[in-house]
Order: sequence, then structure tokens, then C-alpha cells
Amino acid sequence: RKLQEEAQRNVLKEEGRKLAAERQRLGRERDMKRWTKSLEHGGLSRIGFKEYGVRKAMATARHDRREKYEPQKLRMREMADQVLRVLRALCVRISVFCVFVSVLCVFISVLYVKHVFISVLCAVCVLMY
Repeated sequence: RKLQEEAQRNVLKEEGRKLAAERQRLGRERDMKRWTKSLEHGGLSRIGFKEYGVRKAMATARHDRREKYEPQKLRMREMADQVLRVLRALCVRISVFCVFVSVLCVFISVLYVKHVFISVLCAVCVLMY
């Protein structure tokens, strides 16, 4: 009788192990399907998951996510800042050039006071600066 009960318990344990293993296998399959579906939903099917491979696909998905959540205003502000930097540099160069020309005109007008045109040019350059 004890042997029969022990054998029955062993059979039940074995069946429990088999059921647990089957449940684990089904869970892994379900997780893999869910993972694949989420990847495809995230854009892998569009770029060809099989062609490019996982690394390329994940990089593309990351880039798409960044594009989606990064506000366009931020990019526009960065572009405007870049344009302003270029304009400031250009204004500095122009002002340095105007100072140079005005100093040159003052020097020339001091040397040749008779020339009215040079004096007018000097005044215009100083006003521009």
C-alpha cells in the first residue's frame, strides 16, 4: 500500500513536471511572438527585418522614436541659433572692415585735405560703423 501511494505520488510529480515544462515552453513561445510582434509594430516590418538584421532594425527604431518624441521646435531653435552665430560672425567681420576703412579714409583725408570725396567717404564709413 505504501509503495502504491509512493508510486502514485511519483507519477503525479512527473506529470506536474511535464505540465510545468509544457507551460514554460508555451510561455516562451508566447513571449517570442509578443516580442516579434512589438518589434514589427515598431517599424521592423517596414524596413525589412530579415534583410537588415536585428541591430540595424533596432537602430532604425531608436532613430524613429527619437524623431517622434523630439519636438520640432527644438530643432528649429537649434537651426535659428546656428544662423544667428553665422550672422554675428559676419557682423563682426563687417564692423572690423568698416573700422579699417574709416581709419584709412581719415588717414587719407588728413594727407589730402583738398579731396572732398575722400572726406565724404570717411564720414559715410564712420556713420556705417
